[in-house]
Amino acid sequence: MTYKDWRLKVMVINILVTISEFTVNGYSTNGCELRYKKHVDDKPNFFLMTNSLPGICRIQHEDNSTVNYHVDRKYAEQIRPETVIGGLNYDARNGTILYWAKIANVDHSRLYKVRLNDSHWQSVLDQDDDFRDMTYDWISKNLYIIMGVRSLMVAVNAENSWNPTVVMYDRSQLTSLAVHPNKGYLFFVETSYWFGVQNKICRAHLDGSNVIEFNRTGTDLRYYIASIVVDFYSDRLYWSVPGMDKIQHSNLNGEDVGTIGSVRVYSGQLDLSSRTLAVSKHYVYYRSSEANTVRRIEKTSEMKDADYELVNIEAAPITEIMAFTYKSQKVRKDHPCKEVRGGCEKYCFAVPHDEGLLKRVCKCSFNDVLATNGVSCVKKRQPMG
Repeated sequence: MTYKDWRLKVMVINILVTISEFTVNGYSTNGCELRYKKHVDDKPNFFLMTNSLPGICRIQHEDNSTVNYHVDRKYAEQIRPETVIGGLNYDARNGTILYWAKIANVDHSRLYKVRLNDSHWQSVLDQDDDFRDMTYDWISKNLYIIMGVRSLMVAVNAENSWNPTVVMYDRSQLTSLAVHPNKGYLFFVETSYWFGVQNKICRAHLDGSNVIEFNRTGTDLRYYIASIVVDFYSDRLYWSVPGMDKIQHSNLNGEDVGTIGSVRVYSGQLDLSSRTLAVSKHYVYYRSSEANTVRRIEKTSEMKDADYELVNIEAAPITEIMAFTYKSQKVRKDHPCKEVRGGCEKYCFAVPHDEGLLKRVCKCSFNDVLATNGVSCVKKRQPMG
């Protein structure tokens, strides 16, 4: 092969690679064409997920963004138009995005971890199951995942390749998840069908123990909850009720409930647990059901900001949103899991203990058991015969 022939072959290969990266069924695979309709102040740092053209978009204080962290040469061949992505989470302390991807209507899901500068990417967990939602404890590095087929809630560690540990089982249908790592709380939505449909908001300790149900009225129980999110600035929980066109919020005990009415929040494209709410220091953001846009409400006055409208192309519906700052992911000084997993061999969970303090609880993978010392893990004994 002459040098001229070699150069021509390389040029053809480069063209083919470019087409495969940026075209799916004739559309650009980069679904991130975000822009603000008007100039507004106090813009948050945002991650947004899109489907149809699967994408993870980041927009900071600029007026537009075309960055897509999902479309990447390392695994572009695994992406198909029917791919659905969700469970958007972010570790602001090391700049890592965490999310799952699955093929629509197929019970197989894969959990990904990718750095913002794309210097490191990996598949964390691969399961024949239907992931429903995911939330992240940035201190212990534990990811909580709802597995729809097995009706389980499990935790995996984002920094270690251990098998999952079971957090909850034998529950009704679980959908949305949220955690407050500095308080030791896990929040989740459970839908049960005994004596009619009931959509419950529950709180547990991070290890899955001490489950309590928030008190909601009989009428509200009939309407499903599309998203829950923790406000780390004021220690409150927000959730959306699309069937009643409202957003509600309470303290972390489920008390002091407030309601923001006449808000049409997107109810999810394929997964009802899509994270369609986000919270910053002064605003609540929501994915509108009226258009492919994100709008916001001022938290104190509960007034809509008429000038704020973040839009994306119609071919790439926004399905999840998340506002992020480094300051919102604080680590309390006395947190028992902040260093070397608190001495646990595998999973460390911080749970409430005595007047706002936290204590360590160690757990093992599902194929291990906790040793008598309370920190080590040993293999389960196989039954004889």
